[in-house]
Amino acid sequence: MRSPLSRRSFLAGSAGFAVLTACGSDENGGSGADLTTPITFPADGTPPLVDAGSPTLGVRFPDGLRGVTSGFEEGVEARAPFTANSPADSEQAGRPLGEDAPDTMDVVVQFDGQVVSEQTVTARAKGEFTPYYPVVFTPEQAGMYAVVSSYAPEAPAWLVVNPADTLVSPHLGDVLPVAPTPTTTDTMDFERICTREPEPCPFHDVTLEEALAAGPVALLLATPAFCQTDTCGPSVDLMMSIAPDFADITVVHAEVYTEAPTDGNIPLAPLPLQFEMQWEPALWVTDASGLVVAERNWAMSSDDIRSAMAAV
Repeated sequence: MRSPLSRRSFLAGSAGFAVLTACGSDENGGSGADLTTPITFPADGTPPLVDAGSPTLGVRFPDGLRGVTSGFEEGVEARAPFTANSPADSEQAGRPLGEDAPDTMDVVVQFDGQVVSEQTVTARAKGEFTPYYPVVFTPEQAGMYAVVSSYAPEAPAWLVVNPADTLVSPHLGDVLPVAPTPTTTDTMDFERICTREPEPCPFHDVTLEEALAAGPVALLLATPAFCQTDTCGPSVDLMMSIAPDFADITVVHAEVYTEAPTDGNIPLAPLPLQFEMQWEPALWVTDASGLVVAERNWAMSSDDIRSAMAAV
């Protein structure tokens, strides 16, 4: 097992990152460029800089290039949500596009110059929060992967895939571990067991252990009050609107912190410490035996949450 996660690493892992990518696209996210042209990571280990007038992709996950372990592991399905960012020298100053983001973009994933996945990705979360594009593929080897899009084809986005068994957090097909979670009757000395405003969410009646003993479970790790990206905040509210349609699944919401974090105090809760989580939000859905049948990380729209719940 890896050494325990540092509290500062969690904050770095859950923050938004900007990926250096390039080149223009039309309003539908297409460019006509050949996205399958072999590319390899620069020998000096630094992604190339891009002209400030080029649109870019933004990552909403720890990519392994900025001092934090990435969220991907060889042999495990990867789901990497990207945003379509405006050029750095535009009025939007490189920020993600909103409702004017392309409806789709073509994406090619490469490893060592070889194409491992080609897909057309539809924008998610339009009308809910910042639109994003979840690129899904299963990496068969550890190492550096390039994600080339029709929105920014001239320079790839890069992400690191870790060797197998690097990550402690549960994945699809794992048995969901039991970790301590507070309830309305046992707060475990949490300052707030739920930071949703103005009222706490209704997912704190039972512990995770009690929920797993009763049947299928949806475990949502999220901190509404302390979310650090433009795509992580709505997950608890979205779950509140979706959960009534899945009455047979017990939803448990776990906060990230036991109290408000400050610069000198990052008080991670027992569950993210045990899972060695370096990001949030995260959702695991299990069957009645506790086996993880669906997993969502980072950005998740109502459609993403609903499809995960339906996997039971």
